[in-house]
Amino acid sequence: MKVWEIVICSKEMLNILQKSCMSMDDCKYVGMYEEYVKLVGDGARKARVAAYLAKKYCMSERRVYYLLKKFGKDCKIGAV
Repeated sequence: MKVWEIVICSKEMLNILQKSCMSMDDCKYVGMYEEYVKLVGDGARKARVAAYLAKKYCMSERRVYYLLKKFGKDCKIGAV
């Protein structure tokens, strides 16, 4: 399958992602967010979880908090 064929098949979903202020790079962090939800749900403190994820994913805690906030927002199509 060629790249353009994948884009054609996924065009509608890609348009929705673009209009909702998501970037293609965000898919790399879905696992991190799922892990965050699980750990916090199990009773871990948010600050400790953020520090753990920052170390595990080799990024700053500020970046982790930014991504957690971004993934936790309601999706509004056409939002800027």
